[in-house]
Amino acid sequence: MFESERNPSLQQEIVLIIVVLTEQYAPYLQWYIDTIVHLLSVAEKYITDDIWSRVVEVVTNTEEIQDYVALKCKSLLESRQLHGKGLEFCIYIVGEFSYK
Repeated sequence: MFESERNPSLQQEIVLIIVVLTEQYAPYLQWYIDTIVHLLSVAEKYITDDIWSRVVEVVTNTEEIQDYVALKCKSLLESRQLHGKGLEFCIYIVGEFSYK
């Protein structure tokens, strides 16, 4: 067993680093959203409230991606692929931005 598998705080730290690097080096906004939503679905047990709120803040403050992320989240909710923080994120996003 790898050390990171026995240490959830290390996993959370790795996920945070991925989020920060994704924010800094995203070539375009849709790539950022695709990457973050994928991360929310595959690493959901390591997503902290800080990470969740950080991504929500980016979406809230970036109007040009709100429709895209709302549609992406709506699709994921319909497919029932999400649980935990990924599910919370998509419910929040759809509730906030799908009214347009």
